[in-house]
Amino acid sequence: LLYTQQLLTMTANARLAPCRRVWCTLFLLCIVVFSSCATVMAQESDNGAAASAESGSSSSESSKGSEEAPKKEEPQSPKVKQNNASSSSSSDDWGSFYDPNNIFCGKYDCYKILGFDYETWGSAPPTLKEITKSYRGLSRLWHPDKNKAKGAREKFVAIAKAYEILTNSEKRKEFDYYRDRPDEYFQKYGSSVLWTYAPKSDASIIGLVLFILANLFTYYAQRNKYDKVANHLIRAAVEDWSAREGGSTESIEIREKALAILAENREKAIEAAQSNGDTPKKKEKGPRLTSKEKREKEQVELRPICAKLVNEID
Repeated sequence: LLYTQQLLTMTANARLAPCRRVWCTLFLLCIVVFSSCATVMAQESDNGAAASAESGSSSSESSKGSEEAPKKEEPQSPKVKQNNASSSSSSDDWGSFYDPNNIFCGKYDCYKILGFDYETWGSAPPTLKEITKSYRGLSRLWHPDKNKAKGAREKFVAIAKAYEILTNSEKRKEFDYYRDRPDEYFQKYGSSVLWTYAPKSDASIIGLVLFILANLFTYYAQRNKYDKVANHLIRAAVEDWSAREGGSTESIEIREKALAILAENREKAIEAAQSNGDTPKKKEKGPRLTSKEKREKEQVELRPICAKLVNEID
């Protein structure tokens, strides 16, 4: 009886499938709308941070506009005299600085680019005149119109950027202040990790796709559940299961209807043969069928009838 009640419960749940499908669909649509709103709000809040990061990098590119067309003259290395400093000819000697957003000279030290050592000049930092003198010599040395070496253009831009920072009193003070305070630099300008968002997607298309997928999943889940119950009911009706074996009142009713239909089909076949003038043939002598073989033959004939009756159940 307990198994019969479970079987009836499964059949009732299969009938409630459309209602559950609607609730599942509404729940998924609510999730899609909420996620779309959260993405839009997060993107709008980060637009200001991305714009400030781009403004810092655009200042380094503005110095490239002053470059002229290259000429065929060979570069000559002028001799540059500096006080308490020596000119730097390689980017390997430019030191390092924490500037991921390129507010100053990027990953290089502005002083080192112009040939000054911050750690050795002591209480006598380079003056504006010394910085200008060093810049003029290095800019002539690495100007792309005169120097065809690889990387000359990038070095010329870095030298111009360093000169721009060190000749601006406010920028120079800020550069000296943040030299040993990367945590305060991070608080003001942020880190090198900049979040970017993919192009916007149409929320209606995403919602439609999720809606279709949810309906397909619900359909196949309910269809699988229905097939399981239907196959059990067909097998119980064909094999004439008792309540202890897993049968139910529905399987018994289906078996009785199937036996009645099978008997009618046999009578119709006999009547059709008689109307056509065919005389029934005498049974040929041979081995008799056992009770098991007869039962199996009857089950084969009953199975399609029982399947048809189960499919007709609402």
